This record gives sequence, C-alpha cells and structure tokens, in this order.
Amino acid sequence: MVQTHRITTSIWLTIISLIVLAPAAQAVEITLDHDELQTVFQDLLLAEAPWDQNDLAIDQFTCKPSYVKIPAGKITYTVLNQIHPQYLGSKTLSIMLNVDGIPHQKIKMHGVLNLYEDVVVTSHRLRRNTIISEDDLTLARRKITGFAHQLIPSISAAVGMKTTKTLGGGAVLLSRYVQKQPLVLRGDMVTILVTSGRLKITAQGEAKTKGAEGDMVKVKNLTSRRIISARVIDRGLVEVEL
Repeated sequence: MVQTHRITTSIWLTIISLIVLAPAAQAVEITLDHDELQTVFQDLLLAEAPWDQNDLAIDQFTCKPSYVKIPAGKITYTVLNQIHPQYLGSKTLSIMLNVDGIPHQKIKMHGVLNLYEDVVVTSHRLRRNTIISEDDLTLARRKITGFAHQLIPSISAAVGMKTTKTLGGGAVLLSRYVQKQPLVLRGDMVTILVTSGRLKITAQGEAKTKGAEGDMVKVKNLTSRRIISARVIDRGLVEVEL
C-alpha cells in the first residue's frame, strides 16, 4: 500500500508540474486567405460604383501580404487612399485591418474593375463590305471596359449597315467596324424640307455630296441656286431647320 501511495503521489506531482510549467494557451487566431481578401476588395470597391454590381467583376486580383492571421474579434477596415470607383480599369487599394477597433495589419490590394454587358456580336464570319442583316448578328455577354462608347446599341440599329473590315464569328460589333449606307449620292435629285416651327416648305435640290441618315450634306437649291447644308432624313429627302 505504501508503494502504491508513493507512485500515486509521484504521478500527481508530475501532473501539477506540467500544469504549472505549460505555456499559457494561445489566443484564438483566424486566417483571411487570398479569396477572402479579394471579397473585401470587391465589397469596398463596388459599394460606390455607379453600375449594377451584377455587371461588374474584379479581374487580376493581387494583394500583399497574400494572407493575414489575426486574433478573433470584430473586424473592420479603414481605407487609406482614394479609389475612384466611378471609373473602370486598374485599381489599387490600401486598407488597415482593425480587430476590435485596434489597427492590426496594413494590406495593399490591386485588381482590374471590368464591366460586362450583353452586346451585339457577329453570329458568323462577315466579309468586308457585307450589308448586315438581322441573321448576321446575335447578343452575347462580353467585357466592354474601354470601348463602351463604340458599341452598336442594338441589332436593329446595325441592320443595313456595311462592314468596313472582315469580322470573325463572335466579334463585338463596334461603330468603327461598320458604316451607314448612303441614302443620298452626289448628283441625286432630292427634296429639301425647310422647317421653321410649324411651317414646312419644300423645294427641289441637287446633292453635291453623299451622306447617310443623319449626315450633313451640301445641296444646291434649284430655285435660288444657292448651296446650302441639309441633314439627310431618308432616301432622296433632306431637311433644313431655320
């Protein structure tokens, strides 16, 4: 019995010494990885963007450090620089990551803010000088960052235009790839519609330059013999507003 008691006492002394000498338990840590930091970047950047967030995407995201370990607590972020989310393209964002209101880690992030929309594209290969029909076009979702101002607004707006270059299937149709068919050619006899408020007068004229719908052309008024500028309205019809 005495021997057993001594063994038991020794074991207890060992346990007590381990408890006393063991290092204090470390605070609980959490890790924010690359994907989670990209979500932070996206949330901060898109919050003030003027476009529908469903049409925006962050591409080529990088951050330094690539991940952070922080103690558990309430996480907030302080933006340290201006990011101008109303513009598309390359974005650099510096933030301070705070835990329970205490600054903990500075992070530098970079990405490209891109806009995606359903746009007019070619449904098959189109040769140069092709007169576009509705069957030549379809809609597809494409990245339009950098050339949104050159997009053809709809399929119907492109029908009847002529291609200025050969386009492969699936090519986004831009305004520089097409041109309107001229409705008035040099030497054509045209009707000049002169409007002033509710007053409308017509006269006969001769086109001195060619033009498509909406273009300004030079026209000789056959009555007054004067050369005037007029806007092409339709085939053989131009308008002058006074």
